[in-house]
Amino acid sequence: MSDIENLQKLVELKDRGLITAEEFENSKKALLSNSLPQVNNQQADSPKSRIVYALLGFFLGFFGAHNFYLGRKKQGFFQIFWILLIVLAFFFPAGSDLRKLMFVISGFYLIAYAISVPFWVGLNLLLTNRDGQGRLMDQEGKPLCTALGILSMVLVLGAPIACTMGIGGLAGFAMANGRYQANILVDYVARCAVVAQTRTGRVELGRCSAILGEETPEFVRDVSITKTGTYTGGFEITATGVGENVGNILTDKLHEQVNGVSVIYNDFTETAVFSFHQR
Repeated sequence: MSDIENLQKLVELKDRGLITAEEFENSKKALLSNSLPQVNNQQADSPKSRIVYALLGFFLGFFGAHNFYLGRKKQGFFQIFWILLIVLAFFFPAGSDLRKLMFVISGFYLIAYAISVPFWVGLNLLLTNRDGQGRLMDQEGKPLCTALGILSMVLVLGAPIACTMGIGGLAGFAMANGRYQANILVDYVARCAVVAQTRTGRVELGRCSAILGEETPEFVRDVSITKTGTYTGGFEITATGVGENVGNILTDKLHEQVNGVSVIYNDFTETAVFSFHQR
């Protein structure tokens, strides 16, 4: 029987004269005193801060910190389940099939979870109004929750696009920079060969920086004439400290004789050997 029905029955008893006014008041107070705490408990505000919840969700949502903060332990443990699997794997002997299986399961779980977590956290921040005990959270931090929730969901869509564009941009920059450095090195070596040949008629051993009177390009360690001769007999200039990107571009450009010049690049020693000979 509900409290309202009990109160109506008390009124009927009073109207019939079966209970006195004093007994009616005492019974009514007792009835109300039993029901009011329940109402107040249902309408009580949560002591949890929505601002703290928003910050924990956005920055530590991957580990379920925002759910643990609200007392939603089941959701929190679900989010760190992959960590528990990894810890559990170490209880099995090293190299055992069970240990490998645990790592494989935790790996698949982590990959799937990592893909979905920004969207999941974003929904939590947008839709959560109550803590784990069902109490309403304060409204002060709602704008922050909304903003960070939307941002998290935007990251779900924008991150793959941004990563793809970023990787493509870096690859393009690396290629363009490699070509630029390769052209500078070829020009430096060619000028060294011309000046050395012009001075004596025969190329002698020596560093190109001394022959040209200018510094070696900063992206290589040294450029020197390592084999003497003439354009007719042939000679070699070796550049050391040449990065793989530049070396591969040089090989593509000068893998055959181009105006009497060819190059051999060794990626293990990072050396590029330019051979000058008559065509």
